[in-house]
Amino acid sequence: NTNFKNYNPMKSYISFFLVFAFLYASAQEIKDKEAFKKCRKEFNKKTCLADNDGDGILNYLDVCKDSFGVADNNGCPWPVPFEQNGKWGFSDEKGNIVIDCNYEKVEFFKNGLANVYDKCRTIHPHGEDVAFSFIDCKQGVINAQGKLLIPIEYTYISEFSKNGIAKAYLDGIGYNYYGQYNNGKVGYIDKTGKIIMPFIYKEARFLRLGYSILYLDNKVGLLNQDGKIVIPVLYDEIKATDKYYYYKDIPPWA
Repeated sequence: NTNFKNYNPMKSYISFFLVFAFLYASAQEIKDKEAFKKCRKEFNKKTCLADNDGDGILNYLDVCKDSFGVADNNGCPWPVPFEQNGKWGFSDEKGNIVIDCNYEKVEFFKNGLANVYDKCRTIHPHGEDVAFSFIDCKQGVINAQGKLLIPIEYTYISEFSKNGIAKAYLDGIGYNYYGQYNNGKVGYIDKTGKIIMPFIYKEARFLRLGYSILYLDNKVGLLNQDGKIVIPVLYDEIKATDKYYYYKDIPPWA
């Protein structure tokens, strides 16, 4: 009788639910252990087993994690990159060319846009040492109909932010295998190719919470996610703290 009086059906239900949830999580099948292992090097297990874009393809198997795609295309939407006679374009799921093969290299579509490359050349930063050579190209952006939205004249174009702007490099040389190499000037553009911030800066590096540090003439400033300078490029150093930004050598007027 004493045991019956102390019985709590809600507590038992919760315990059962937790055990069921644990067994379900443990029983999730890892279809590609190598892909999962690669994902785990960058993200935690929960993130790798999540489905960011809701297309039914887990993140560790999804090449296009933020775009609703199909399993036959590694989680990316159609059209897909297609090569013909040494040039790249795009085809549909049946292999029909839907965007002409006019480019030297292309990337998968993401959120309706794809980077395309042309004017490629081999760079030898250390003379003719082939081991340190790399291919440098100019980049532009097309939409899913093949229209060139951003001309192929940039060294590098980043992914567009939620606010529709991207960092780009102009008049420089692209990436080698070890990082950036003489990337020219940095600016920001929108999805139509309009220049949001002029190409006068040496570098722009992401800091946190959507902010980036701008570099010019050995001074730094702060840029927000809308492409607006919120702290002028007048300081020697900017560091992020938990709640505030710290500025070194504040000018007299500030």
